[in-house]
Amino acid sequence: MLPSQLTVSIGMLLCHGVAGNAYTLLSHYRLTGSEQSLYRAVKFAEWTLEMENVLRLRVPDEPFAMYAGSWAGAAFLYSDLLHDPRTSSQPAFDFDM
Repeated sequence: MLPSQLTVSIGMLLCHGVAGNAYTLLSHYRLTGSEQSLYRAVKFAEWTLEMENVLRLRVPDEPFAMYAGSWAGAAFLYSDLLHDPRTSSQPAFDFDM
C-alpha cells in the first residue's frame, strides 16, 4: 500500500498506519538489502512531512500513545531513517534474540 492510498482514518500510527508500514519495509530492507524497500520506506516518511496529508488526518483516540498515537511512530521512523536504516527496529517489537 502506498501512502497516497492510505485512508485518512489510519494516520501516522506505528501500529498499522504510515509508520508501521514503513517499518515493515525497513525490516525487509534489513533482511534482504532491497534498495526498493528502503526507497519505499523513505517515501512513507516523506508522506508524513507533507502538510496537506497531515491536515487530512483525524486525531487518534490516544494521541500520545506510542503505538496508537499520531506523531510517536513518525518520530521513531525519522530517527531510524536518519541514523542508519540498516540497524532500524520497530520500537518494542524488533529485538535480537
